[in-house]
Amino acid sequence: MKPVRTLYLGVVLISLVGALGFWQTETNEAGDVRSVGEKTPKHKVDPSWPKRLPNGWLLGDIAGVAVDSRDRVWIVPRTRAEAGAPPVMELDSDGNVIQAWGGPGAGYEWPSTSHGIFVDDKGNVWIGGKGDDDHQVLKFSRDGTFLL
Repeated sequence: MKPVRTLYLGVVLISLVGALGFWQTETNEAGDVRSVGEKTPKHKVDPSWPKRLPNGWLLGDIAGVAVDSRDRVWIVPRTRAEAGAPPVMELDSDGNVIQAWGGPGAGYEWPSTSHGIFVDDKGNVWIGGKGDDDHQVLKFSRDGTFLL
């Protein structure tokens, strides 16, 4: 009986090792765990996107990026220069500016440091602030009308 038991345990052990090899994962350069054989996407900057901005606008740091249900890209640049872009910009997938708005207005204070943007399923645009005195979230309609 002993050889049969040994053979049985050997088969079970080999099966477990095979199963573990099937579920094997590894860590990529960024420290993310992924399955072996899964290709990690590679991203690179496209210097021609967005397209040439109107009025000589310059983009500084981008504090947030969102994509809405119409595949429009919304960005919140942190540009404070005289030729800086408006605080909120909507672009089409080709990088053309559709509209731009934002800044101080009636009923709210614009954040001194914008931080993040989100477009919900109704098309409302949410902007976050993270300045020393303005940890807040503001809600606007798609055209920049203040809502909340």
